[in-house]
Amino acid sequence: IFFGNISNHPDAPLRRTEIKRIRDMGLSVLTVGHGGDIGHLEGKKALSVMSKARIGINVMGPASTLPHRIFEYSAANLCVLTTVTKEISACFDPGSELLSINHPELSAVLFDKNLCREVAERGRARCLKDHTIGRRVETILSVLRQLAL
Repeated sequence: IFFGNISNHPDAPLRRTEIKRIRDMGLSVLTVGHGGDIGHLEGKKALSVMSKARIGINVMGPASTLPHRIFEYSAANLCVLTTVTKEISACFDPGSELLSINHPELSAVLFDKNLCREVAERGRARCLKDHTIGRRVETILSVLRQLAL
């Protein structure tokens, strides 16, 4: 599944190219958002559609760094397929907790439901361990305490 704008967003051409590449591998990709198979969805409707997917696709251009989508996909227990940035690498282990769109064995991994599930489970575990609201508050408070010293 891909959630995002594939019509008039600055990254739309790159997104369409990667989605086509994945479809050309033989995988079905549902696009949700402006210009997609399904229009924009939010809340429970978005979660309902996302929960039926196995793979969550995130494609970004060079100006993007750390999109919320990878956290949503990970929390939903999807195997995340993404453009990898240094910011994403600081939050997840590429190759273990999510997959790069440039992974050398991408097709083999995506078609192996067990491997995809294992990546998804590791990504979800990392998300629930390190990327919750409570954890974010702890980090912010820690930084503020250090600044107060």
